[in-house]
Amino acid sequence: MKKIGRIYGEAKIAVKERTGHKENTTEPPAIKRQTKNIEDAWVHLKDINRRMEKTAKAQRLTIEDSFLTAQSFKDYGNKLSSDGDFISLASAFTLIGNMQEKIEDLKMRFDDSLNTKVASPFQNFVKTQIKEAREEKVKYDRMRISYDAAYEKVKQMKLKGTARHEKQHEAEKELEAIETQFRAVGDEMVSTQEQVIGMHQFHSLYKLCDFIVLYRDFFQQGLEIVNAVFPAVEEYRQSADQFKEKFSQMMRAHASKQEKVKIFSMPLQDLCIKENRTIPFFLEKTIRHLLQESVLTTEGLFRVSGSQREVMEMKKSIEGGALPDFSTQVSDHNVSGLLKLYLRELPEPLVPFQMYDDVVRVCTMDIDDQPERVTEKVENIQKLFETLPAPNQAIIRLLLGLCSKITEHSNINLMNSRNLSVVLAPNILYSKEVNLTALSDANASIEFCISHFNMIYPNFEQNMFAGCGDPVREEKPVTTHARSQTISQPTSTVPPQKATSKSSFFSPQTPRLGATRQSVMVTLDPSFHDAIKNMGAPSTPTASPNLSSQQNTQPNKNISLPPTPQTSSPNLSSSQPIYSPGLSSSQSISPVEGASPLSDSGDTTSLPPESRVNVTKAFSWRNAKNFL
Repeated sequence: MKKIGRIYGEAKIAVKERTGHKENTTEPPAIKRQTKNIEDAWVHLKDINRRMEKTAKAQRLTIEDSFLTAQSFKDYGNKLSSDGDFISLASAFTLIGNMQEKIEDLKMRFDDSLNTKVASPFQNFVKTQIKEAREEKVKYDRMRISYDAAYEKVKQMKLKGTARHEKQHEAEKELEAIETQFRAVGDEMVSTQEQVIGMHQFHSLYKLCDFIVLYRDFFQQGLEIVNAVFPAVEEYRQSADQFKEKFSQMMRAHASKQEKVKIFSMPLQDLCIKENRTIPFFLEKTIRHLLQESVLTTEGLFRVSGSQREVMEMKKSIEGGALPDFSTQVSDHNVSGLLKLYLRELPEPLVPFQMYDDVVRVCTMDIDDQPERVTEKVENIQKLFETLPAPNQAIIRLLLGLCSKITEHSNINLMNSRNLSVVLAPNILYSKEVNLTALSDANASIEFCISHFNMIYPNFEQNMFAGCGDPVREEKPVTTHARSQTISQPTSTVPPQKATSKSSFFSPQTPRLGATRQSVMVTLDPSFHDAIKNMGAPSTPTASPNLSSQQNTQPNKNISLPPTPQTSSPNLSSSQPIYSPGLSSSQSISPVEGASPLSDSGDTTSLPPESRVNVTKAFSWRNAKNFL
């Protein structure tokens, strides 16, 4: 019963201490501090050992993968070396493989050293020294609780005074025996804790120094491995520079070769000089195909859009040096679309910007259907067209002739002169500044030229393609003085109301928003210009393209446009002067910025009459095409 009572008393005190109902007053503060230090070392050293073991396992897997990577480098180096064409590259791959193998081997030895000199000693210290100190603390706590229970028993007996003297004396003797044991266990525990804490200080410091030294040795040996192969780096860089220069030369040669076969978006004069013929060969072949009787009856020719993909494939084939085979199953609409695409991508329209006003004034002059006035109007158009460069003259002649042939079958193909002018005028006759009036005037001008083609070119049937293959050279500036050309004055004056409705509401000096065209200027003498100006023109004339007047030419040379995205062909350099048939070599002008040409989408048969109103709000050719 005494043993059971003692055990019960010890358990009661232990529970009270753990639940906070009784404070441990027997244990000195010094022992509490040492015990806390032992517990902290136990927790943190165990955590360090656990993480070092985890890192070592992961590092082992990484080293194995790195060995495989090194072997892959070496295998590829051996393969390149056997081919014999990549000596420097093969040597570099092999060198990297060998270097990585050495580095991974060094990593493996480093991990083994860390485990041997740091991780294992820490682990042994925790499992032996710290564990022993903690076990001594457990013994001490048990003895302390026994002492507290015996002391509490004696205390209660004295307070109650009901116990017999023998029992109280027995309890006091038991307390003295337990106190003696408690002091012995406490002294032993304190000694053990002091030894462990002291050993922890110098033992852990030694291991941490070993840790730093191992890292230093690892990086030094790794640097030695890298330094051993570093002299080869400069050699590889020199080889790479040589290969890069060869590659750059190859790419420049390739780009130059591609540039040499550029046809679309190349200035017409340059292309004709390059091919040494008046009309580019592919363009002549295209027009010849469209002039076939079976093609002329195709419904919606030039109005119906073909396959954009097939048209672009034909363009790519032409610029690659080959000519499309129209004898195969090629849609006639694709062929007409190809022709419109070429005209649309010309840097300068067939009718140059500087001649737009004069051509429109003549073609839209009100003649009241008087035969003599029609003849006079046709003669003036002939004289204007004769001032164009030879390639422009020849292509306009063939193009208008093709349109005239198409209109002969309009009852089948549903394409009369008005419908053709709507879809073709935006590609061959337009001004830098675009508005609905300008669009309407351009359509009317082309419609008149198509309707009166046989009068403008009376001998077209007899010599349709005459002179297309004649050599062409860079033309000198042409003036009407040299050619003795004059335009007869009209015999009657057009009423101001009609003149205003037919006039152009823009000036060559006004920049067209979004234009990306290059200027080709044709020189006309003052009398020639004045004659045209008086044909139905308003009282305030637009600027003359005559280069003899400094006032008129200055705006053209220094035209300023707002910055817009560049959508022109890569062949057009903004810094390269452009030859202009109307200028001398010292008066060449730089490209004028502007908008990209029209797309083929949205062709219609005709322009609604109600849309031909006097509206001067500027908009792009692309918007104009969408409007139609």
